[in-house]
Amino acid sequence: MKDTYKFALLGFGNVGQAFARLLLVKGDELLTQLGLNYQVVGIMTGRHGTAINPTGIDLESALAVIAAGDSLDPLAAEPTPQNGSEFIRAC
Repeated sequence: MKDTYKFALLGFGNVGQAFARLLLVKGDELLTQLGLNYQVVGIMTGRHGTAINPTGIDLESALAVIAAGDSLDPLAAEPTPQNGSEFIRAC
């Protein structure tokens, strides 16, 4: 059985974006070699909004949105929480 690990990123600066790129590059390897699957279900930033999607956020789209200086809000499938605590509970 393949395990699916769900991640929520509180912050999507240099480290969060590097982690997202690493997941994109190594995702297939994690699945085939270790049987690990992942979904990033939430990203919250101070400047670029918040996205929560229980079925997973498209990381390539999220990275492109940030690079363009736009908001993550259109990637959301759930209402935007008001603070970090609500964000964590929602994810």
